[in-house]
Amino acid sequence: MTTSLREQRGPFFGDFGGRFMPESLIAAIDELTAEYEAARIDPAFQAEFVRLLNSYAGRPSALTEVPRFA
Repeated sequence: MTTSLREQRGPFFGDFGGRFMPESLIAAIDELTAEYEAARIDPAFQAEFVRLLNSYAGRPSALTEVPRFA
């Protein structure tokens, strides 16, 4: 198998294609997609992403005392 399922599907939904978003957002989403694809293969981005996953993601949120609700 030489291509991934993502490459085969493309940015479409179902048999009819298209993307379900307002036309005014298409340019911004295309720009975001291009930037993500560039960052995804950047070793510095990957290192920072792994660091954040290991040190931050999944941690319980800090509890803050709210005296008037106590």
